Amino acid sequence: MGVTDDQIRHWVSELDAFDFGSTPAPTGADEIEPQRLAEEIAAQIVAGHGSVVRRTAELPDVENWCRAARRAGWLLGVRFRTGVSDDGTKVWFVDES
Repeated sequence: MGVTDDQIRHWVSELDAFDFGSTPAPTGADEIEPQRLAEEIAAQIVAGHGSVVRRTAELPDVENWCRAARRAGWLLGVRFRTGVSDDGTKVWFVDES
């Protein structure tokens, strides 16, 4: 059984109270190659016990981050979902395995 959409919405809505300063967010800046960004996100997935959420305002290219997050899931060999919050302010990755 995987994670439901309601669970994801709940997690994303609780992020406003989360301390984003504890884990540096990969920015997806042009100088970071896609593989390196995927590896950074993979490390954050492991550190975050299967999930990562970032504010889209922190990312210069949201689509690039989502591609790298999917690559990170493939690198880790897990079933996963990625997405953007309904209001467009956050992107997320969740391990469904």
